Amino acid sequence: MTESEALVNKLCDKVFLSLWTIASPRGKEEGKELCDALVVFDNNIVIISVKNIKYKETEKIEIGWNRWNKSAIEESIKQLKGAKRFLDTHDEVSSKNDVVRIRLPEKSIRTYYFLTISMGSQREIPIVLPQNEIVHFLDEYNLDILFSELDTVADFIEYLQKKEIFLNANKKIIGSEEDILAIYLYQNRNFPDNADLVILDDDLWIEVSNKIEYQQKKKLDKISFFWDSLIEEFIRLRDPSISKIPGYFDSTNENVEYALRILAKENRFSRRILSKTFFDFHANSKIVSRLVESINGIVYIFLKKPISVKREDRIRELTLRCYIAKSKMPDRNIFIGLATEDDISMGHSSDLVYFNITEWTNEDSQKMKKICQEFNIFSNPRFSRLEADEYPT
Repeated sequence: MTESEALVNKLCDKVFLSLWTIASPRGKEEGKELCDALVVFDNNIVIISVKNIKYKETEKIEIGWNRWNKSAIEESIKQLKGAKRFLDTHDEVSSKNDVVRIRLPEKSIRTYYFLTISMGSQREIPIVLPQNEIVHFLDEYNLDILFSELDTVADFIEYLQKKEIFLNANKKIIGSEEDILAIYLYQNRNFPDNADLVILDDDLWIEVSNKIEYQQKKKLDKISFFWDSLIEEFIRLRDPSISKIPGYFDSTNENVEYALRILAKENRFSRRILSKTFFDFHANSKIVSRLVESINGIVYIFLKKPISVKREDRIRELTLRCYIAKSKMPDRNIFIGLATEDDISMGHSSDLVYFNITEWTNEDSQKMKKICQEFNIFSNPRFSRLEADEYPT
């Protein structure tokens, strides 16, 4: 793996997290890589090709430009298309050493995104991208900006989706990728819908990123990285021996992965709100559990118990609280439970429960009402609305 490929894969792990990213996945032939990085999340597949071709000046400048475009852009796009053809005939992809395997979404619902990262031009060359298909282009100047700003899989894929919707409407946008990102953020994560051609100044990103609102957002976002670390903690450390709960409720490893995917769907702003709510809840010694609904309509149930409580008993109570939460919010289907010790200052263990039920009967409601009263669980919940601005002034 080259230095530039290593950099890209490090950024991918940061944004997309290790469970859904494969560096240099296995290709059709033994020892051949399919692409430089592959991201699979829900029905979205991002194929990434990296080229680090240093531009060499020639006597006729057009010859040098054409050579660089052929080596960096055309070869990259060729690799992207070849990877898609391969994936179109497969249901699974693996790393070259076969250690990591990722199931692909059903073929009928897949959405592919092409991302070419071509470095070495120093922006001295007019980049030639295909006219009849969309290829997202990054270079050495905006690579870190894009991955640092769109640093969750939800934010990154939403950007690609909205950009492609804009371009597929026969509209054009001219500017470097960081300035395209700037107009997208400035327009509240949308592209202009009242113009067929958008030409951007080459310092728009600098202008937007220097705004007080943007700096304040970055400061407030720091707490949100707790959510990222929580996901990675479960990916690395979840214990198979406690993944199946005895009794009526069953939480398998597969369900843990479902829960992690739900957690990863929260964008940076949502993670900020959820993380702050979690820490506020933990700081309040009078509260044992708290319900919070995310921007995506997912209901999270936080639970804290003394370290003396057995993990199995804690998981049972957490699952029961998810069930009761459903009785309180019957129009919601997905509930995620997160349990920890009541003192997390010196480290902690965490339990995760995924609860998804679409059918809910009157019998279920009566049963949960009785349990709720008997065990005094969410018997008299108080609902409040949390107001927050992503870009506060």
